[in-house]
Amino acid sequence: MTAAGFTGYAAFDMAGINALGNTVNENSTGPTGPAPGGQEPIFVTGGATTYEYWAVICDGANCAMPMRFGQAVPTGTGAYTIGWPRYASQTGSTVTYYILRTTGAGYALSAPFGTGNWSLTAAGTPYAQCSSFICTTTDSSTTTLQPYSTAISPALIPTVWNWPGAVVLGGGATLFTSDLLQSGVSAVIRPFKTRQAFLCRSAIPHQLGCMWCACREIPPGITTRR
Repeated sequence: MTAAGFTGYAAFDMAGINALGNTVNENSTGPTGPAPGGQEPIFVTGGATTYEYWAVICDGANCAMPMRFGQAVPTGTGAYTIGWPRYASQTGSTVTYYILRTTGAGYALSAPFGTGNWSLTAAGTPYAQCSSFICTTTDSSTTTLQPYSTAISPALIPTVWNWPGAVVLGGGATLFTSDLLQSGVSAVIRPFKTRQAFLCRSAIPHQLGCMWCACREIPPGITTRR
């Protein structure tokens, strides 16, 4: 991230657990004890409104679900740079990206599910593949967001080895956890078409953005499939 020109919090791009397929068993004791750490880049700070950024990776015609990759809390209307890890095609196809933006953080996080005005670009005009390890673009609070529809059953389950988050499940990996993940960080979960990708004893809403999960204890106001 530093090589892409980011400094401070924006230069940190860390995953607590990064799995490429198979099953991960995580037996932490929840928010009061050890749990997977991790963080997402914060591209700009100081403002009052929190923006959460999501990348939809498209490998040829097959696109993935939105994946959180960073946050911004801008001041004023000036442009700032955001960046996400470059994805390498698993099929030799052309890779493109749709970059989505929602508002809120923590329990107030809004995930892009269904159809809404989230995209930085219009439908049919994704961002092209970049040549560096970190792809970048600019955004501002004055950007007019365009409609985008997320897939219920994504055609692409990407193998990501360098994505930020508390737990990053690439290549269709599955997580079994006994308790909560740490609060305040991104949990990037890959959905399956026929079964859950995340099974836990309990969960909190801001960790469940846009994924398919099954938890024994679900707080009010959250569904098990988002």
